[in-house]
Amino acid sequence: MEVIVYIFAKTVSFFLFAVTICMFGRAIRSWFSGDETSIDRFLFTMTEPFVMPFRKMLERSELAASSPIDIAFFMAMMVVYLAFSILNIIV
Repeated sequence: MEVIVYIFAKTVSFFLFAVTICMFGRAIRSWFSGDETSIDRFLFTMTEPFVMPFRKMLERSELAASSPIDIAFFMAMMVVYLAFSILNIIV
């Protein structure tokens, strides 16, 4: 049973790491203008499920609406990375 929990935790950790890398890639890609590519669509598809709850939570906030930084994206990235870090400490 312990091995199954370990394998599950490592799988979730790997998934969170992959999402973190995709979020970082999406952030870097957003700095460059141009046509939307298949990479952009892939990064959006992988990361938006994590960002959307924060967008909904902040949609009424004037701070989020007037900020030049996507606060919801930043919050999601921090939460995903924090979950990844905590999981790696535990396992």
